[in-house]
Amino acid sequence: MLTRAYELAGGSSELATRAKAACALASAMSQAGEGDRAEQLLRRAEDQLPNEPQFALHRVFCLEMGSVLAQERGDAQAAIERAETAQRVLEESHFDSALMDLRISAGLATAYAFAGRLRDAVPFYDRAYPRLTALGRDDTRTAGTILNNWGNALLALGQPLQAERLFRRVIQTGSATEDSATPVRLNNLARSLRDLDRLSEAAHYAELSYAKAQQMGHEIAVDQSLFVRASIYRQQGELEDAGRVLAQLEPRLKRLPAEHILFGVLALERARLAQVRGDSAAAMAAADRATAIAEASTQRIVYLSRFLLGRSELAYQMGRLDRARDDAREAVRLELEGVVPEIFSSHLGRCYLALGRALQGQGRIDQARAAFASALQHLEPSLGANHSDTRAARQLGLEIRGR
Repeated sequence: MLTRAYELAGGSSELATRAKAACALASAMSQAGEGDRAEQLLRRAEDQLPNEPQFALHRVFCLEMGSVLAQERGDAQAAIERAETAQRVLEESHFDSALMDLRISAGLATAYAFAGRLRDAVPFYDRAYPRLTALGRDDTRTAGTILNNWGNALLALGQPLQAERLFRRVIQTGSATEDSATPVRLNNLARSLRDLDRLSEAAHYAELSYAKAQQMGHEIAVDQSLFVRASIYRQQGELEDAGRVLAQLEPRLKRLPAEHILFGVLALERARLAQVRGDSAAAMAAADRATAIAEASTQRIVYLSRFLLGRSELAYQMGRLDRARDDAREAVRLELEGVVPEIFSSHLGRCYLALGRALQGQGRIDQARAAFASALQHLEPSLGANHSDTRAARQLGLEIRGR
């Protein structure tokens, strides 16, 4: 339908109509896995829009779409630049719409969260939903989008307990049933459940997301659900299924830029699967590859500490305690740089847990005791008292306290 609209707009003398049709089509093409063509179409539309006041809102729309495209291509810097420009153009236009201002601000907050700038993103989400409620729009598509992106920010902060509650509300907002929820939102719920060790539930929603994404032709959501399914199956001990899903996923990523962070996510998942299968050499090589990709990525802030943690856990299992300690210590440092004050993080807690294990293995009992205490301080409120990582931090802390 958008292709037909774009073709019809091509015969129009209205520059704004042609540009808006092009940017809307670019957004749909990107979700269908045609990222390069979408980017070309978007840039051509932006170049054709005159930089005059009467075209300001159309420019804002194209910049809004462009920020989402940049995120899907893994370009965090471009996502932020486009979102910030959209907000500035809207402010300069003097167009007074509380709802539009909220939507564009939400896009900027999402771009900040995508880049790991959570200190900039979280304050917006804390204010946004009450504003929507005041406008009487708390059961709309916009509300669902803001709740979904807020949940993603909470997951990035390492707070899956709170994120899971939000994703449940997202699925109910505007749909009331999971059958009518979008595949992206179902997959986000699956991610939070996976992080909470609720693997059977997580698998249900990830598989539902995959089926719906395939039916819709939403290639981005297909990729996302495959990643989540692979990690769930591995944690459930279904190694053949995990390997099969990764084999299905790998050729799909060839359409992405070589530096895309998803290649690092894939490498780390392959590392973890190889370790479970007993191939430590392949596991460490893949973990090194994942870390190198994160080092060079525009999303370094988000992913490097997670990849270092994964490599630390592998090194510990291999008995390479110096490597395990160094990677865990660096992961702790990176997480502390990005942590939002007064918020407990499962990511930081797991880094402390890995550090404590490595230090304990080296006989550094006092340092290990402090690391386990810090781990428990973050894990219990973010994951719950009965999560396996929380229980491990508590038990190791009790054991080492008696020495």
